[in-house]
Amino acid sequence: MLYIDGISLNLLREELETELINRKLSKIYQYDIYSISLFFNKINLYLSINPNLPIIYIAEDKEEAPDIPMTFSLALRKYILNSILKSVKQYDYDRILVLNFEKLDELGVISNYSLIFEIMGKHTNLFLCDSDNKIIDIFKRHSLDENSIRVLFTGATYERPNLTNKISPNNVTIDYFKENIHNEKDIISNIEGFGLVSAKEVYESYDSYNKFIENIKSPTIYYEENKIKIGSFIYLNQFNHLENKKFGSINSLINYYIKSTINSNQFNSLYNILMKIAIDNKNKLIKIIKLIDKDIERSQNYNEYKVIGDILAANLYSIKTYSTSVTLYNFYTDSDINIPLDNRISLKDNLNNYYKKYNKLKRAIDFNEKRKQEILLDIEYFESIIIFIEQSTNILELKSIEEELSDGKFIKKGNQKKKKKQNDSYKKYISSDGYDIYVGRNNKENDYLTFKFSDKNDIWLHVKDMPGSHVVIKNNNISQDIPITTITEAANVAAYYSKGRENNKVEVDYTFIKYVKKPNGAKPGFTIFTNSKTLNVPPKLI
Repeated sequence: MLYIDGISLNLLREELETELINRKLSKIYQYDIYSISLFFNKINLYLSINPNLPIIYIAEDKEEAPDIPMTFSLALRKYILNSILKSVKQYDYDRILVLNFEKLDELGVISNYSLIFEIMGKHTNLFLCDSDNKIIDIFKRHSLDENSIRVLFTGATYERPNLTNKISPNNVTIDYFKENIHNEKDIISNIEGFGLVSAKEVYESYDSYNKFIENIKSPTIYYEENKIKIGSFIYLNQFNHLENKKFGSINSLINYYIKSTINSNQFNSLYNILMKIAIDNKNKLIKIIKLIDKDIERSQNYNEYKVIGDILAANLYSIKTYSTSVTLYNFYTDSDINIPLDNRISLKDNLNNYYKKYNKLKRAIDFNEKRKQEILLDIEYFESIIIFIEQSTNILELKSIEEELSDGKFIKKGNQKKKKKQNDSYKKYISSDGYDIYVGRNNKENDYLTFKFSDKNDIWLHVKDMPGSHVVIKNNNISQDIPITTITEAANVAAYYSKGRENNKVEVDYTFIKYVKKPNGAKPGFTIFTNSKTLNVPPKLI
């Protein structure tokens, strides 16, 4: 949970104004129906109206913009691109920020515009208004039913939400506090900017209230059982029993929180899409395996038809008459056998029919067994995709997996950008002996790492009999053997980046790159190898 009340938002506003005031808005990107970036040169002001985490902050990372601009970004580009941000204001201590822009056109006329960002849970929204506060465009449009309280349409005058009269937190006196404040609900009802969490910090006495207001800014994340309990821009004494991490600025806290919780709209959206594709394809293949197993089971008695054919062949000229069956000696089991016959055709044709059934069922079993092995490899492939999706930590890693699935025609390509040349952006670790260890982050990277990036005397590692990353130890000094300590550390890393990450120990195979081959037509990431050794190691990073 990232806690933001009106007082917290004011602290964030101060940081944004200090960083952005009088800067020129140079780029505008809309990523999806929830998020947008305003670039002031290289500074990325990121705004999200996602009800799960409505936020505005200076983002350290840049997400990939879509090929085709989305509607709201087009309006912003038309009116405020190349304008100057003159101020960042807040309506009292409400959770509403106003970004005021000034734009000089080619005729020397100055126009003023404002972006109004309302942080209100599922009703969070962003409004573009002119100097008369007329709404030019709205990020999230509403129906008439949803607009019953306020008129929120283009062309209408922007109106603030209905608010109750409250006193500013800076104007609270000791007399006012004693007369009106008796519990945390009184704080929320009477004083601007407080939420339930911050109200608990101050309601007991005016002294605690005063200390809180005077020393309010303290960006801190609190942990419970190694997981983030709450992130706050203000110090929260009620959580002082928990482990915590302090930050030098609110923006650095938000960036850390976003990365730690991977709470990016674009990341989560693509993560869910790719995971559904991988799981659906895997489940579809599992169903096919079940059907193949049934076919194999039905064909298991194929050898019986050959036995009958052999017995009929041995007695072909001794049988003079027959009706719908004949009883003959079975020299395979040393007993009699009753053989069904079709009396409408000759005995030789009956014999040929039994051999045909035998050959047909045998071919079916051979085909199904081969097909089953191919599908099992496909299932293993999608299991590897699922592992790589689960272990992805940023949008670029997911984009690479998306590209792989697109190449395999599991995703419709649509209008994609021209593919960039594969670069050497693998995960990299350095062993205690000083050797570079590289890790593929998906199947395409695995292939490139193993068959393009590596040399024949480098050591290749992979978990045994389960999906995982290819790991390579670079051996830049071929006259010297790579120490077993480095190989063990690389095996730890290979185990960590695999399906066996949660196991106590995992078997990891390793061999020289020159012994690793890729079969023709094999899916990305699939290899065969020889001359390998195996280590049993715990999954962990160096």
